[in-house]
Amino acid sequence: DDKHKEKTKNTGKEIEQSEYIDPSDDKHKEKIKNTGKENEQSGDIDPSDDKHKEKIKNTGKEIVDEQSRDTDSVHSNDEEVKQENDKSEDEENGDTDTVSSDNETKAKKEEKKQVEDGKEKGIDNKQEVQQKSSEVRNVSSAKNNDWSSEEDSWPRPWRWGRDDTYGKKRKIVLPRLSRYSSFDTEQYRNGYPNKADDLRINHNYEFYTNERPSYPQGARIDEIHKNWWGNYELLEFHHSYIQWLFPIRETGLNWYAKELQPHEVEKIIADKEAHGRVLKSYEMMLDFYGLKLKDRATGVVERSTNWKSRFQNLNYSSHNYLRITRILKCLGEFGFEHMKTPLVKYFLHEAIVERTLVNTLSSCLNYWVEVIKSDSERDSIKTYAEHLVDHVNKELDS
Repeated sequence: DDKHKEKTKNTGKEIEQSEYIDPSDDKHKEKIKNTGKENEQSGDIDPSDDKHKEKIKNTGKEIVDEQSRDTDSVHSNDEEVKQENDKSEDEENGDTDTVSSDNETKAKKEEKKQVEDGKEKGIDNKQEVQQKSSEVRNVSSAKNNDWSSEEDSWPRPWRWGRDDTYGKKRKIVLPRLSRYSSFDTEQYRNGYPNKADDLRINHNYEFYTNERPSYPQGARIDEIHKNWWGNYELLEFHHSYIQWLFPIRETGLNWYAKELQPHEVEKIIADKEAHGRVLKSYEMMLDFYGLKLKDRATGVVERSTNWKSRFQNLNYSSHNYLRITRILKCLGEFGFEHMKTPLVKYFLHEAIVERTLVNTLSSCLNYWVEVIKSDSERDSIKTYAEHLVDHVNKELDS
């Protein structure tokens, strides 16, 4: 190749210009001799030293070897360039035999690697290995699909209850019941038989008559209804107000809030304004959870306008499930027992049918259903949940 010859010729000139050293050159010998004299004068090296002579001799050989290696590398680089040029010329001229053979070689190497990997995993059949690898590719591509449903564009908890691989809804399985929840709710339904009425305690009555503020970092009930309603961040992260808003005959995490006493219940119900404040607290918390009270007489609830963001928060924040249990117990203490069933049924519908509150299902069946005092009502709600599950799963089968 003329180009290669020209390049080799130029390379030789470059090597010559870069002070190529020939050990037999008289100038080189003179230079080494002078160097020895300089070193002798400086007291560093003795030119008559045998070791020094041997070192100079070896240095000359290393220089020659290095120059020859440079020339060889130039030839090898030129050979690679030539192969690349030949390959590109074959492609331009339509001669694809060379290119296709290279591709076939790469494909065979890849296939051989897959077979070896399969043997390590206990798979001997080549066809089976290829099938496994294609399945992996299909699954990974399915994960990247953008499904058209609006719910799939929402953050992660919205999609719980869906099959992450293919975007299809999973079948609903009702959670197992907890033994502890049965004991806890049974004590409530029986009216706490071992607890006496402490007439010295009036904290809850004073709070709902707007005489005492909640504590710590709290406020009076009218101020809470006026300024805290819709302040979702405050209602989410403030953990001391819930025991004041919904007192029950159990000790909570806030030691400043006292257990509800039977005589307080009687006085609050007798005071129409105080009793109305209890219901208003319930409506404020419904708004916090993305719901609103549609009918006070029946207790029917429905979605509020901002239900999407509030449902999402309810899926994230499981500590709110404890709050809802307390709220339901409190409603029963103050004569609002009829409001429990509509709320619990609504949560079941959203969790099972709509799949928006899937994470609430366990608490709903273990606690929220169980705080309903009527045995027949509880059985009716459990049957209702089973029917919803059967209906949803049959639709998935079809």
